[in-house]
Amino acid sequence: MKKIILVTAICGICTQVHSQWKLTGNAGTNPGTNFIGTTDYVNFKIRTNNKMRMTVTAGGNVGIGTAAPASKLDVTGTITALDSYFGKNYPVSAGTSGASYSSVGYGLTFTDTTAKYRYRINGDYSSMLSFRAGGFDFNTAPVGTAGTVIFYTTAMAILQNGNVGIGTLTPANKLSVAGTGDFSHLKASGTSDLERVNMSDLFVTSSGSVAAHIENTGNTNSSHGLQITAGSNTNTTFQGAYFIIFYRPGATFCGGIFQSVGNSVNYGSASDKRLKNIIGTSQKGLSDLMKINIYDYTFKSDPNKNVQTGFMAQELYEIFPQAVGKPIDNNEPAEKNPWMVDYGKVTPLIIKSVQEQQQMIDELKKQNEKLTNENIELKNDIAEIKVAIGLQAKTSSINSSETEFTFRILPNPANETVTISFENKTEKTLQLKFFDASAKEVKSISVKGNETTISISELINGNYLVKLLDGNTLLGTQKITVNK
Repeated sequence: MKKIILVTAICGICTQVHSQWKLTGNAGTNPGTNFIGTTDYVNFKIRTNNKMRMTVTAGGNVGIGTAAPASKLDVTGTITALDSYFGKNYPVSAGTSGASYSSVGYGLTFTDTTAKYRYRINGDYSSMLSFRAGGFDFNTAPVGTAGTVIFYTTAMAILQNGNVGIGTLTPANKLSVAGTGDFSHLKASGTSDLERVNMSDLFVTSSGSVAAHIENTGNTNSSHGLQITAGSNTNTTFQGAYFIIFYRPGATFCGGIFQSVGNSVNYGSASDKRLKNIIGTSQKGLSDLMKINIYDYTFKSDPNKNVQTGFMAQELYEIFPQAVGKPIDNNEPAEKNPWMVDYGKVTPLIIKSVQEQQQMIDELKKQNEKLTNENIELKNDIAEIKVAIGLQAKTSSINSSETEFTFRILPNPANETVTISFENKTEKTLQLKFFDASAKEVKSISVKGNETTISISELINGNYLVKLLDGNTLLGTQKITVNK
């Protein structure tokens, strides 16, 4: 009798426990006390068709297609990923974390619906042949049948220190980009895959294109392309930190855009004397500069027709080709591959022309000074001759009467002071004016009476012409030499 009662009680308890979870769904459950799983250190398994499909280990690792997951999520088999753009399903082959580097690896390998390899995302190694701990690579491969040996090309790498490389496995900076930039194979493709290459045809030339392209599609005056922040707020030198540095292949420095004092930048090209083989003084100069035509023009692409002033590159090339960049391919339209002018390279020609002009000016000044001195000497000789033969310098009448003046300067040559004596019968206030060899007035005083002593200490050494005037009427002239 006791056995029957015990069996009945046990069956009742089992029925009560089993009834807590229904095949049609459950309600009123308590997540703290109701669950599906184990309470001891035993793996939890889910089966269908009596085959194990998923395992949750006692340590918390979840495995799909594997009974021994080694990570928090370990998948063995094929995962189908939907590409929402093309509307296609791409199978994803995922390797286990315990696989060696020569297998699928730590990551995902994407194939298309025909089992062709496309690309791979993997970590810890850079290629099929070498390890790189801590890295993360994005690989591409030629289209090939699954199961054959596929050699992947690393398109992008992220190093353990956070440096990102596109086209390089060893980025030395936070972003390093390397590549040929030749996209000419994309021209006139028209396929759906290549339609995703935004604006690529615009930048394609027969000679290739750029390695990196930045485009702001806002199409407004505030749709800026690239902001660069560098340098120091306290820079006080002509050349501060570089914003952009230009190198030729082989790390040959060409120039750069660098911070200057205050809110300004400088543009520099390498011009170090140590980098140059000097041929000699340039033969280009003023005669070449005078051949260059200067035009006012507007650009055809400018809807506002703003007037610009400058050169025509093709014309300048015939006169000063050093400042002109010719198109690599003349068969391409000017919008893609135009002739260009480096206006900065015209500066040496302008300076050389100014130097030639200054030489001409200096020569003319010397000739003019010589002629002026000769003219002064000639006038003084004439005046001395007149005095010698008893004639005095005769000028227009003052107060309607003829006035004669005897006009002498002593000593001559002079040093600090001179005494000027003359006969002033009218007792009027007259003017003495000193003129240098270039006929420029350098000193003027008013005199009255028959004699005056004046200081000439401010005059430099040289010849001077002294004029005695009554208003605008010249009464006489004398030459004086200052020799301190």
